[in-house]
Amino acid sequence: MPTATPPLAPVRRHKRKKLWIDDFRGTAEESVEAWLATAPQEVQRQLALDGEVWTSEELYYGATAHLKGAASKWLIGISETLDSSERTFEQLTRKMRRKYGRRDNTWQIQQRLAKRVQQPGERPSDFADSLTDIGFGKRVLAESYVEAFLNGINNEVTATQVRTAKPQTLEEAVQIAVDKCGEYGEGRKITD
Repeated sequence: MPTATPPLAPVRRHKRKKLWIDDFRGTAEESVEAWLATAPQEVQRQLALDGEVWTSEELYYGATAHLKGAASKWLIGISETLDSSERTFEQLTRKMRRKYGRRDNTWQIQQRLAKRVQQPGERPSDFADSLTDIGFGKRVLAESYVEAFLNGINNEVTATQVRTAKPQTLEEAVQIAVDKCGEYGEGRKITD
């Protein structure tokens, strides 16, 4: 009589880590500083929620998986010159800042803030986010963000109502715009 062989224990596979961050394409509209800041935030979130720890090397590979378009091509080019010890998140951060980082002074940032206007159909909160991306990592006064928001909002009625309330921060300005004129700041008349 044949003897039954004990069932094999299933091979336990480790779950592949995934970094839940947006893609970076290396376009002029994107802030490399804002994008780079999302990775450590996501790592902290995963540590707190799942107990998952990332090494600097794992973070390098997790972050580079989110480089698309021109940024992906750039990575292919520099990867040829990197040895394995240089494939760290810190090294990636230095190289990305050198390649995609803006070296604007305060005046140039003010000019970029002044040029940015709310697009038709763009929520005030999304418009405000784009303003903070422009100044991310730089010393930009709260008043500068508020002024850029008020001057760039595409609805004159909303802009007037928010200005009258004298918000001190960009968050206050956005909340006033939404409270008084709706999610899109639509109020009565949207201008182009």
